Amino acid sequence: MLHYPPEELKAGKINIFDHLSEILPKEGAAIGIFTMQNGIMTSSKEFHRMCTETASKLPEQPFLMGIYNPSKGFIIDVGRTLLEKVGFDTAIVRQTRQIISAISEILPNINPEMLWAHICHSEGGIIGKRAFKGLDHDERSRLRKHLITIGIAPAAPISRKYTLDAVNVYSEKDHVTKGFASSYVNDPNYDIRFVPCITPPNERGFFSGDHAFSGDTYQSEIMMQMNEMRKNYGVYDAKTR
Repeated sequence: MLHYPPEELKAGKINIFDHLSEILPKEGAAIGIFTMQNGIMTSSKEFHRMCTETASKLPEQPFLMGIYNPSKGFIIDVGRTLLEKVGFDTAIVRQTRQIISAISEILPNINPEMLWAHICHSEGGIIGKRAFKGLDHDERSRLRKHLITIGIAPAAPISRKYTLDAVNVYSEKDHVTKGFASSYVNDPNYDIRFVPCITPPNERGFFSGDHAFSGDTYQSEIMMQMNEMRKNYGVYDAKTR
């Protein structure tokens, strides 16, 4: 049970980082925290649904935290992504880096063995990649010990140089970001997986194809990745706390 100081209760807001030690497991090497970030053109309501869909695949009920990437409209969102692609640190990259840095610093103090999984969709992939690149040596070292990433159609695949493990999944019918992965296929630092499209044609975008996070293809792949993580690393079962 969380314990809120009077000033937080009065303000109606909490700093979740002050309470992670009350939430996360104190021992064991299982994945104890999940974070996730969205791509372009995602409303807060849609992001809430993304988080809910992901949480439903985790019956162990570990802590899941969303890092919302607010939409400013199609033109601004695409322009922002292109800036990130050419190496510019946008405001959301800097904000995400601060969050990643804070988590990486807190986790070892709570439990030196605990792992962390980050799920990123579309622009969320390049945001994560830029955020990782800007970390200092100690912060990167902590990520390589604790962080596992699952890129769902990431706008830039994430390298295993930054993490303990990193998987990047693209539907064969994804018309938005699949092409960004082609130059990384033969790079041993990247795990790139092209998977068959199982999303019905009437549920795909006219221009985007099978790119939606909530489409059958990527929802199936998220479930498969969850099962793979359970097998390889374990997931903290908060219900037994």
